[in-house]
Amino acid sequence: MQGIAIRCVLLCAAGTSLAFAATNPDTVFSGALDQVHAWMTGWLGKTLAASSLVIGMGVAVATQSQVARLTSMVIALAFALGPGIIESVFSATL
Repeated sequence: MQGIAIRCVLLCAAGTSLAFAATNPDTVFSGALDQVHAWMTGWLGKTLAASSLVIGMGVAVATQSQVARLTSMVIALAFALGPGIIESVFSATL
């Protein structure tokens, strides 16, 4: 249970750091933001999403735990949908 909490904290920290970098008008970190965004939307993000899903499903089958299955699905969805959601939220105009 403690591992799940740590994963959630790390995922939230990564999301907020990307969100802060996206809203910063300063261009100092634009290269780093572009690189991380390219990694998350490219093959690295797809590989991490698929591997977390497969590993989580394997752990869920081995331990008969639904928490592992749910955690792996949430992590896979965060890798797959997270960058697009963060980009659309912070680039939207009111």
